[in-house]
Amino acid sequence: MPARSNVSATVNVNTGIPYETLAQSIFQEIQDQNDAQTIEVARNVRLQGNLLPHQIDVYWKFKVGDIVYQTIVEVRDYDSKIKQAAILAFDRVLNDIPGQPRGVMVTRTGFQSGAEAFAKQRGIKLYRLRQWQHRTMISDVSYATYAIDQHLVMHITAYRPEVHLHFHVVPSSSSSKKIPKDHPRHFSEMRLFEADGKRVGTVADIIRGFVASMRDAKTLSATYKHDFLVPTYRQFSPRSARRTQLSAVEAAITLVPEPQPPHAMLPSGVVQFILEDLDDGTSQVFRRGSIPTLKEREE
Repeated sequence: MPARSNVSATVNVNTGIPYETLAQSIFQEIQDQNDAQTIEVARNVRLQGNLLPHQIDVYWKFKVGDIVYQTIVEVRDYDSKIKQAAILAFDRVLNDIPGQPRGVMVTRTGFQSGAEAFAKQRGIKLYRLRQWQHRTMISDVSYATYAIDQHLVMHITAYRPEVHLHFHVVPSSSSSKKIPKDHPRHFSEMRLFEADGKRVGTVADIIRGFVASMRDAKTLSATYKHDFLVPTYRQFSPRSARRTQLSAVEAAITLVPEPQPPHAMLPSGVVQFILEDLDDGTSQVFRRGSIPTLKEREE
């Protein structure tokens, strides 16, 4: 068994838990889920290579059947993506350690494209380990689906509509059949009025009804048309006084599914981490208890 070094590794604190310790505990949890024996997952060890000694962030040793495996985990808690030079240096360490250990590099920010390509060529496994952060993708016309697995983790998919609009304009002496150039950035800004100036909603209200129909029909692409049965006028934006009478509006809509980070249904004070395999894009969710105190972290 490799001897522990008395020199602690220096890491940046990201989530309140030292990143190396976090990586160690998560790889231990992964191995506990598998059919492996005589497991050792140690942090900050020193291994003697053929030429030089090497400080190892996380050393992962286990046996499956009669075969012993060892994996060297390099942990990088950086604010920028890992460059190819870091992969090259790690590859030299792996080649110097007897037993042909498998190499794994973990970071919370990801890797540059050149680093990913070289790692794949050299058989180095890349992961991104980060704390889950909520991000809202639901707009005024989007919707989401929810599913809760056996581990009480909620999986959310937001459906964001991409909308292409075509307006049918009533010809008049002061209007053109063409869509004006001052088209608003978003259809939610298009207000609709009756002839007496009474506001009757927005174009977004119509789109919302279209999207609801698509959700009920479980379709991701459709074209709809809404005919105005009474004289209806469009205002391009709240700051514009320009109005155009409409006879109809057509919308070609494509719903783009956007999976959100899984969300653990946990009490306050419990943090959640996501380990993303950058080779195949799969992710695993790991839950940790309340963030430890400074004394617990030092231990």
